Amino acid sequence: METTATKRIEALYQIRGDDVFAFIEQHPFLVPILLEAPAQIKPYFPESPLALEMFIDPEGIGVRSLLIVIPTRLDVDTAFEKFNQIHDDLWFQRWDETQHKLDLYMEMVSS
Repeated sequence: METTATKRIEALYQIRGDDVFAFIEQHPFLVPILLEAPAQIKPYFPESPLALEMFIDPEGIGVRSLLIVIPTRLDVDTAFEKFNQIHDDLWFQRWDETQHKLDLYMEMVSS
């Protein structure tokens, strides 16, 4: 992967795991989506520092995807309302574009 893209991704996300960039290198079509996603997520979760981490589906044999993790301290009801809204407004439209290799995950953080 191009070093400029790597640096931009590192500036936008906390990287959780050594395998994140290897996965992105295997799926370079994710780079533009990863670079655009923070600006799309911030209106819904402005206080949240985003992270990237790998997810291995326990029900799918070896099925791996990348998660954009959205940590939040909002109360549960508000957080889920915003999370569902971002899925409805933006993410479902991009699901095919991600080829099911990238998804959003909300992480509740205690105050």
